[in-house]
Amino acid sequence: MGELNELIGTMRALKNVKEAELMGMAKLKKCVLMGGLKNVKSVRMENAGKLESMKGLKELMEEKKKRKEEEEKKKREEEERKREEEERKRREKEERKKREEERRKREEMMALAKATVSVKCVGDLKNASCYVGVIVVASNCCNDSELSVLDLSRFVNLRELKVGDECFEYVNEVKLIGLNQLERVVIGKKCFTKKNWFGNDPNRHFYLKNCERLRELKIGYDSFSDYSVCEIENNAYLEVIVMGELNRDSFNFYFASLELKSECDGMK
Repeated sequence: MGELNELIGTMRALKNVKEAELMGMAKLKKCVLMGGLKNVKSVRMENAGKLESMKGLKELMEEKKKRKEEEEKKKREEEERKREEEERKRREKEERKKREEERRKREEMMALAKATVSVKCVGDLKNASCYVGVIVVASNCCNDSELSVLDLSRFVNLRELKVGDECFEYVNEVKLIGLNQLERVVIGKKCFTKKNWFGNDPNRHFYLKNCERLRELKIGYDSFSDYSVCEIENNAYLEVIVMGELNRDSFNFYFASLELKSECDGMK
């Protein structure tokens, strides 16, 4: 009906129409309906020419448009609510997963803190977890020439260090620094000493510092015999230092400068 340009309805024509679909009448310029289309409850109207200006139909279209906009708004709000709910659930899931992972790590750390690692070669020491509580080095171990520094600061839970006899021959520097859980250090005989060598090596240093729980340091005879520096500093609860054995030459730190210092009044 694209060519329709005039629509006239006499009395009571189209009076009881309830649903109307008015489409494709762009050329409709004259529309006279005497009471027609007054009872329309549902209308679909698009490009309907003069009909679009009829008050009743226009109001129906505006109401329909408003309802559609409200429905779309509600749909958007519902979608947004669902997204927010999904995001909340996702965050809760991630938090639960994070808490579970943290709990698992704490339990693992606690278990490792009670564990003892046995060291029979340099690789065992390098591969040991930083959370272990006790390190036991077997005798005649870790005498590799490439191992020149022994720094145990990464072992944050270390409570006890036990070294057997004749170990770490080529280590030039020992660092036991800031180990807040460390309580006991026991080193066997002829450790950290080069074989067939007797003299002062200015490059060989021993540092034991800032270990707030340390109570005991024991070193066997002939260990550290060629070290030039021995610094034991700020270990507030250190109660026992034993170097060598009675009734025999021990040569511990024989040529070294010795520093025993504490910044805490509680040092025993």
